[in-house]
Amino acid sequence: MTSNPATVDHRTWVEIDSSAFNHNIAQISALIGDGTALGVVLKADAYGHGLELMGRLCQENNTISWLFTAGLKEAIRLRQQGITKPILVLAYCDDDLQALAHYRITCAVPDYYTAEKLSQAALKQQQTIDVHVKIDTGMSRFGFQAAGFAESFDAVAALKGLQITGIFTHLSDTNNSDYSFIHEQLKKFESMVAQAETVMNKKLYTHAIPSGALHVPKRYDCVRVGTNAYGYYKSTLQEQRLSALSPAISLRPVLAWKTRIAGLKNIKQGDAVGYHRTFIATAPMKIAILPVGYYDGYPRALSHKGRVYIRQMYAPIIGIISMNSMMIDVTHIGSVRVDDEVVLCGDIPGLNAHDLAIMTDSIQNEFLARISSLIPRVVI
Repeated sequence: MTSNPATVDHRTWVEIDSSAFNHNIAQISALIGDGTALGVVLKADAYGHGLELMGRLCQENNTISWLFTAGLKEAIRLRQQGITKPILVLAYCDDDLQALAHYRITCAVPDYYTAEKLSQAALKQQQTIDVHVKIDTGMSRFGFQAAGFAESFDAVAALKGLQITGIFTHLSDTNNSDYSFIHEQLKKFESMVAQAETVMNKKLYTHAIPSGALHVPKRYDCVRVGTNAYGYYKSTLQEQRLSALSPAISLRPVLAWKTRIAGLKNIKQGDAVGYHRTFIATAPMKIAILPVGYYDGYPRALSHKGRVYIRQMYAPIIGIISMNSMMIDVTHIGSVRVDDEVVLCGDIPGLNAHDLAIMTDSIQNEFLARISSLIPRVVI
């Protein structure tokens, strides 16, 4: 991916490849087949890709039926950008609850306390709020537990102003070669769904399958994809599982993070680079200064480990990464100049978010989500 410097005039920016995103959605859709809706998780600023920007791409893609956010604020931002597709708030309501009815946002109900607050907000507006009941089948996070569920659900169903249309859970152990806990969770889920549908005397909209469990034959009414939609497998195990189901499957990273060289200098043998003199030149060198640091979300843990890409060549990071800058060795890149474009993360061997996360004992989702939301995102 290359940018036009005339249109991207920033010290650092993130490029979003819309064709890669649409490719990933097509691949996932083909895998799950007809009869199951596809939703995209846009929490954490769309995994660092930019909430509003990714919301628009989802709006334009006819294969995508649902958008999922963690909080209400995210959902409102999407609506204010003209996003009209159904949105479900998965975790918490961190804004005025009356906005749910106004913006036609569906909200998760993980406990009676939340349900009661939603009911009060609905009655105050003399409107109805659409909700999906969230159940805990083994994550021990948000959601009603199995013990006493029928009574808890009955109490929620009795509240005025709520329209219960769906029920869902989240799977906690998908990156395990042993499927037994997944099946245990789904068995519990189906039992609780049956109890809820008995109370309601109608079928509820069900969803439980995230990116990491796309290999599970049970799909329910909708699957929720995050990591896979952005071009990454949850793990090598998941890649193997999906390849077994669809040998031709491929995912493409959607995000590239770039900057430009801010300065160049020649140093001599014995000169130190960066804080604490952790790098000492063993020979004359040319180094470049990049205007990106851990303030921007580039991990300090990549000091002395990471590398970047300039003029189709790799350049190693030397010295400790600073708050707003880092230094790289460009001695071997003879034609390098100030303002040259530099790829920090992208669809380049060794430089995607998964590769960089491995170096810091992390995961690609953490790396991507920590890219500062202040950095401009542009679609290419």
